[in-house]
This record gives sequence, structure tokens and C-alpha cells, in this order.
Amino acid sequence: MQSLEEKSKVEVQTLLEENDFYQKKNAEFEAENEKLNREIIAYIQKIDINNLLKEVDIEDLRLLAQNNKMMTSALH
Repeated sequence: MQSLEEKSKVEVQTLLEENDFYQKKNAEFEAENEKLNREIIAYIQKIDINNLLKEVDIEDLRLLAQNNKMMTSALH
């Protein structure tokens, strides 16, 4: 009986140590996930800004092309 109780105590201690280890690892992973999520949000914002800039550039080019056509028509 005594040895079974001792084995159980050792097993409980081992499990507690493993649990502590995995809780610390989990905290590290959660911190890394938060960092990566912030980076992802920043990249998405950069992509959105680039898309807006492209739209502005395209609209500017359309206006320039329209003005060019009007000037060409006026000169002929």
C-alpha cells in the first residue's frame, strides 16, 4: 500500500511540474500570437492604404487622359 501511495505522490508531482511547464509555454505562445496579430493588422492597413493610393492614381490618370483628349480636340 505504501509504495502505491508513494508512486501516486511522485506521479502527481510530475504532472504538476508538466502542467507548470505547459502553462508557461502557453503564455509564451499567447504573447507571440498577440505580437503576430498586431503585425497582421498593420500589414492589412498597409495593403488598404496601397489600394486606396492605386485608386487615386487611376482616377488621376483618367482625369489627365480626359483633359488630354479635350486639349487635343480643341487644338484640331
